[in-house]
Amino acid sequence: MKFVAAIFATTFLFFGICHSQDTVQTPNGKLKYDEDWGYVTVRQNAHTFWWLMTVKSDPTRPLILWLQGGPGSDSTGFGNIEELGPKDINLQDRNNTWLQVADLVFVDNPVGAGFSYVDSNSAFTTNVKQIGQDLMAWAKAFFKKHPEYQ
Repeated sequence: MKFVAAIFATTFLFFGICHSQDTVQTPNGKLKYDEDWGYVTVRQNAHTFWWLMTVKSDPTRPLILWLQGGPGSDSTGFGNIEELGPKDINLQDRNNTWLQVADLVFVDNPVGAGFSYVDSNSAFTTNVKQIGQDLMAWAKAFFKKHPEYQ
């Protein structure tokens, strides 16, 4: 249990650091962005984590939903930090980030990948249909919180 508490404490410290750094230097100059993240309870005992990065200065920007290939790879850690987000693992600016052309939302799907979690082992998904249903439950909650993307 102490190990789980340490992971959550480290996670929230990391997100706090990232949240305070809301610009990235790109070849076209500084890009200012905002972040939001959270959990959606997609069904009983199953919680999906998401991380949104948005440039508020242009409300017409498209939204890219990033789901990491896997199965079981995390979007928020690997896809964001290692591949296309504005900062790398050392919190250094990435010269070429997809945030230059679109807002980004990374979703750790299925539950159990990345920061998504279950309260009991019986809540893990066992088939593709359940993974899809969980993603739809996440999408409904996300678009309710962020209607600007509907």
